Amino acid sequence: MDVNLGTSESRLSIDELDRALIAELKSDGRQSLASLGSAIGLSGDSAKDRLDRLTRLGIVKVTCSLDPKVLGYTSITLVGVKVSGPAEPIAEQLALVTEFDFVTCTAGEYDILVEVVCKSDAQLLQLIDSELRSRPDVLSLVCFSYLDVLKFQSGGSDASVPLDGQVYVGLDEVDHAIISELQIDGRVSFQELAEKIGVPYQTTRRRARHLLESGVVRPQVLTNRVVEGSAVIAGVNLRTSGPIPAIAKELAKLDEVEIAVLTTGSFDLMLEVACRDRQHLANLVGEVLPSIKGVVSTETNIYLRVVKLPQSWDGLVRQL
Repeated sequence: MDVNLGTSESRLSIDELDRALIAELKSDGRQSLASLGSAIGLSGDSAKDRLDRLTRLGIVKVTCSLDPKVLGYTSITLVGVKVSGPAEPIAEQLALVTEFDFVTCTAGEYDILVEVVCKSDAQLLQLIDSELRSRPDVLSLVCFSYLDVLKFQSGGSDASVPLDGQVYVGLDEVDHAIISELQIDGRVSFQELAEKIGVPYQTTRRRARHLLESGVVRPQVLTNRVVEGSAVIAGVNLRTSGPIPAIAKELAKLDEVEIAVLTTGSFDLMLEVACRDRQHLANLVGEVLPSIKGVVSTETNIYLRVVKLPQSWDGLVRQL
């Protein structure tokens, strides 16, 4: 999806009540409007008006996240792609591939970064061959398969997404339909959910509550990082020496590091970072990261345009 914040900065501004509302949502994204209003000193109707505005302007979105393994996707790989000619139209075409759940144009070593989510390595190879290597405008590509996700707080989320090797079984078409709707709107009521998927209310409510209470899906509040002051998003690749857990522990402490992944390939760790501006990013990669014991070198790819996000929401990253 095209990332384009066409709304004026004044309309995108938020006040202290908005910030309080967002903070309360992050504590429980599915709590009632009456509860939200009471927590910040407003009526339920006033809380709804504010939440509707924040959602409409792309400032906040309540969704539900889940480990890709829940749906049987056990092979996750980031592909760095170098192309000939303009990168944007190529990225837009790649974004149409269902298994390419993240596509961004970058300034750095690669022209385009693509995250590929597959159900097997055999499917990964088939997709890379058919959708990337076969393209005459793709000059070269490098694959970095995810071994473990060490931190995941993308877009301000507090959710963690462990890749623990567990493959969830027993989910049927009704469960998958519920999951899809919760990803679109994490606050959808059970009654609305039942109507959307065409399943009786009691069945829908029971299934949805089980998915939520068991942690298969988790409410997640995404906030517009531009409004919050984080306007530069980048991928930072690390070469390291020594034990990874000690390095990962230090990386997890950094607010700027939203995602940290242990990978195969020429880098040991791959990060996604959010910074206020390019000077902030320069300080992070030039001083903060090198000061961590075990970090040998870094390579940075600034996201110029995010074409597709896993949640298909365009409020997270500004087109620079």
